[in-house]
Amino acid sequence: MSEEEKPAEKKVELKTEKKSEEKKAAVKEKKAPAKKESTPPLTEEKSKTKSQTSGNKRSKFGRPSTIDLENWNPKTDLGREVLDGNYESLDSIWDNSKVIREPEIVDFLLPGLEERILKIGKGQRPFKWVQRMTDSGRRSKYFVAAAVGDKNGYVGFGIGRAKEFGGAISQAMRRARLNLTKVEFGSGSWDEASSEGRHSIPYKVTGKCSSVSLDLLPAPKGTGLVANKISSDLISLAGISDLWTKSRGHTKTRVNMAMATFNALKKLSKDNND
Repeated sequence: MSEEEKPAEKKVELKTEKKSEEKKAAVKEKKAPAKKESTPPLTEEKSKTKSQTSGNKRSKFGRPSTIDLENWNPKTDLGREVLDGNYESLDSIWDNSKVIREPEIVDFLLPGLEERILKIGKGQRPFKWVQRMTDSGRRSKYFVAAAVGDKNGYVGFGIGRAKEFGGAISQAMRRARLNLTKVEFGSGSWDEASSEGRHSIPYKVTGKCSSVSLDLLPAPKGTGLVANKISSDLISLAGISDLWTKSRGHTKTRVNMAMATFNALKKLSKDNND
């Protein structure tokens, strides 16, 4: 081979090597994972606001809560007065004969409310599924009963109906907040002092719903809640720990049983006694 042909061959070899190196680099870039952008650390104020919003947006059942206090825009005069700080408690609202029409008012004045879905369905289900036949086909609805309370005298009960389970839960929770009532505590034994009597009720009350009738009787300390599951869930949310109950009627209808229990608890409030 001549000396002129040798440099031409070397140039061709260098070009092929460069192309192969470029191909290998492109393959490595494709396989390499994308680098995550470094986010700056949150300040104390931002972390606090983030935790507060997550607490408001999430309910106990893992679904987004319908009540968001941060974005609350009151629609009633009472809501605007509560937001301005004119009322410090629910008792002051009830003393002025005001009607609560926004559930956000209850959450604003009672931030520690506990939510609970009552098992009213068949086989301990937390819902009843009702179907009806129409010309266009079957239409189904969920029926949910919920209770709220702070275990310090405040308790509420509500029923929700919707085409979806989540919608029925949110409706029942809102109605339970609007139906909130305050229960008086008492003692079930003559041996106890008046200052210790905050574990039972002061006197016998009776609640009724349809054919179900329920009597709540004071009990001494250490007795516990002698009641069925539905009634004990409602009574425990009010903060009562010792109680006897006596029921009559078709008590297997759990919705009527829960409503009778709540009607009996409402008779322990000061407004009904006055």
